Amino acid sequence: MKIRKARLDDIPEIGHVFERAILEIGPRFYSRDQLNAWIKRRARLETVLPEVLPYRDGWVAVEADDKPLAYLDLEKDGHIDFFYAHPSVAGTPVTGEMYANLEARALELGISRLSTEASEAARRFFEKRGFQVLRKQDIELGGVMIHNYAMEKQLTPATALA
Repeated sequence: MKIRKARLDDIPEIGHVFERAILEIGPRFYSRDQLNAWIKRRARLETVLPEVLPYRDGWVAVEADDKPLAYLDLEKDGHIDFFYAHPSVAGTPVTGEMYANLEARALELGISRLSTEASEAARRFFEKRGFQVLRKQDIELGGVMIHNYAMEKQLTPATALA
């Protein structure tokens, strides 16, 4: 497994990773109606990423065939917008390595606070890395209520992952 910068031609496969993560990991935490509403957001992801990827740092984890199995990005203000991992790599060291790259880049950019809106599954990942839950949020997706967590981490060289 290798981690590299994300490219525009990765976007269709990132969309596939998004779907697999929701459909295979999501049922542990969300109802079928919630998953169906969430999965419809793939079109948003595939529309937004071509516009924003050139202006943010994004990484993919790939195997020998160079096909993305995970995607993570960092906006210039320290916000983590997208983080999805195919179930075959979710919870493995590769996602931790991707996050370590993100934190190192944030420090290089002088970012002192990271933030995200984490799903129920991603919440645990971020908490293990020092993020605090600010609040649980109920949001509407296509007429269906679903929740996530507003989270943040104050980032200084002393709090960064080694």
